[in-house]
Formats: sequence, C-alpha cells, structure tokens
Amino acid sequence: MSEKLDGVRACWDGETFRSREGNPFYAPAWFTKRMPKDITLDGELFTTRGGFQDCVSIVRTQNKPDAWKFSVTYQIFDIPSMGHKPFEERIAYLKDLFGRLRIRWVHVLEHTICKGRRHLFDTLDKVTANKGEGLMLREPGSLYINNRSKTLMKVKRFFDADAIVRGHERGSGKNSNCTGALRVEMLDDNGEPTGKFFKIGTGLTDKQRQNPPKIGIIVIYRFQELSRDGNPRFPAHMVFVMNKRATRLANAENAEESNRMSSKSVEADFRILLKWSKRCAPAELARFRQDERGANYHKGVFLRIQRCYCGEERCGSTLINNDKLFSPLFIYCL
Repeated sequence: MSEKLDGVRACWDGETFRSREGNPFYAPAWFTKRMPKDITLDGELFTTRGGFQDCVSIVRTQNKPDAWKFSVTYQIFDIPSMGHKPFEERIAYLKDLFGRLRIRWVHVLEHTICKGRRHLFDTLDKVTANKGEGLMLREPGSLYINNRSKTLMKVKRFFDADAIVRGHERGSGKNSNCTGALRVEMLDDNGEPTGKFFKIGTGLTDKQRQNPPKIGIIVIYRFQELSRDGNPRFPAHMVFVMNKRATRLANAENAEESNRMSSKSVEADFRILLKWSKRCAPAELARFRQDERGANYHKGVFLRIQRCYCGEERCGSTLINNDKLFSPLFIYCL
C-alpha cells in the first residue's frame, strides 16, 4: 500500500509530462533534462498535502519556472513500459534507477506491505491526520493496467452533509435527454441555507436522472473534503431525505424535546422519528441522532422509514421499547 497523493496525475512519455487525456504539462526544461528517455512512467506532479489547487495552477500554466523550482516534485508509482512484469519487480527497478540518477525533485513513492485490516486503517488514520487524501491498496504481483483495475483500489475517508435542491441541469452525451446534475445549496449543521451553491452529478441513478427530485427536497451527499473556498470536493449523491415542511417540523420538535432527551435520548428520538414518519412519504430516509449517552449508536446511522402494509397506524409504537432497537437496523413497520 502507498499514500494516495492529492496532486495532478502525470505520465512521462520519454519527452514530456502528459495528462491521462494526452494534454502536455508545461514543465521547465531543467525539470525534464535528466529524465530517462527510453522508458514511460506513471506518477503524480505534487506540491504538498492539501495543496491540490496550487499544484493545478502551477502545472497547467506556462512560464512559471520559479514556481516549479520551489514547490513541485514528481512522485513515481509505476513504469508502464515494464507493465508485463510483476509490480514488485517494477518498483525495485524504479528504486534502483532513480537511486542512481539522484534527481532531487523526482522520487519513487514509498510502498509498504499491508499486514491486515488493523494495519491498513491505522495507516489511513495517520495519513488523514496529516491532511493526506488516503491510501492506494495494490494486489501483490499485479501487472500494470492503464484503466480501472480490480488489482488497485483507493481507500479514503468521506464525510456526509445535507443540501437543498435548487435546480436541475441537463446532461450531455448519454444523459443529454435527462438530468445531468442537481444544483444544490449547502446547509449548515442547523439545517439553514448557507448561500454556497454547487452541483451533484455523481451517484445519481438512471431512474433518478429521468425523474429528479423536486426543488426544495433535501439530499444527503458525501464529499472528501472542503476546498479552500469552502465548497465540497468530489460531492456524490447518497439519498433523498425529506421535504422542507418535514425538515422544519423536525427542527421544531428537536428544540421542543431537547431538555427531555438528555435523560431518555433513545426513546425520545424514536418518538420524534415516529412523528416524522406520519408526515413523510413512504420509503424516505431520516438520520437518527446519536445517543447522547454514547453507548449504542454511531453518528450518522440511517434508518429506512417504510409504512407497514397491515394498515394499522399505531403498529410501530410498540417498537420503541424493543431491545432490538439498541443496534443499527432497518425499521419496516411504523
């Protein structure tokens, strides 16, 4: 495994650095002068953790040699021209080659053998604590594949948040006749609009693109981190939550019940959840608040609300004191 760098992917073709689409980067002559001419390389033009926007600005702009000199490095993680050989052999060759070349701004990315899940997540915690993006997990003995591969996986931590749908944007290509993205406004922790707008296209199913959520619907999205200007990076749609009326109701009831929740948080939360369900459409999702005693629930557990077909409105009320509720689960009878 290795750290997933938050830089600009760049392939060396023996003469210049290029993006995966084949577009050249404007590296100064001194940066490429000692690079090997008889091999191809795959790597990342990189500045520092959290420096993605600066890196993009530097490598995609001409006539910035000083910026390259003081901040940009090339981090190599593979050699496509030896792609038919096992990964361990490829990385050993790269270490030997660039150990002899000693180019100060070119490095072979460090790889470590993963000893198990605990080792993986301990390493991930250390990387993210230092503002790193995540990890890359590679299958031992794997060959080089210049595409998505089951032998190479990303391991990242994501956050989730709420946004309100403000509009729809038509797609392109195969999505030219349906919704390509939702235009949404970010909500703060209290469910209030923040004035920050962005688009969510990733994560929408074909059915959702044909019949997108109405304006005013709340969506839960996940994102990797906030950019320098406070917008979410790589936002992806997760689920539609509830309409604005239900959201206002939830906020009001949370405020009204807040004093009693400190002593009976689980029971009170479920009673509020039951009240919501009487006013929301079937199969919508609500986020269950964390038990204030910190014993049984993880923050952000989702509970599916779906009406029972028995027709009895109060049939779900007996679930409140059910011991099975003291673990994350789906509720089908409200």
